[in-house]
Amino acid sequence: MNNYRLIAMIPARMGSRRIKKKNIRYMLDKPLIKYPIDFAINSNRFESIWINTESEELGIACEKFGAKFHRRPVELASDKATNRDFVYEFLKKHDCDYVIMINPHEFCIFYTKKSCITHPVPIMACRGGHVALQASA
Repeated sequence: MNNYRLIAMIPARMGSRRIKKKNIRYMLDKPLIKYPIDFAINSNRFESIWINTESEELGIACEKFGAKFHRRPVELASDKATNRDFVYEFLKKHDCDYVIMINPHEFCIFYTKKSCITHPVPIMACRGGHVALQASA
């Protein structure tokens, strides 16, 4: 068994400029945001799964799907905010060893084998302030 605490963070803004409210729009049989939540739950790898969003509407919906709601500050919800900005803010509030960021718009990954996170490479380390980036598999 692993000796570290691993959590999943799914960043999801409601303010998309191209497709309004894309994370709650249906793709096939369920809302787009449910795909990464189901993927993380079914992997059985995470101590907790968090939606990182400024939207209370989206946060409440995702809690019904099995994720926890991290309210992102509005100033970190613009299209000018970087991954580094909102992940840093998230890490300051959640105790863990590693956070794996799962993007909701990477739709095709959710149909691959779950073994892609059997031996996860950390994207952000919570201890020591080091950052490790993972290339797509």
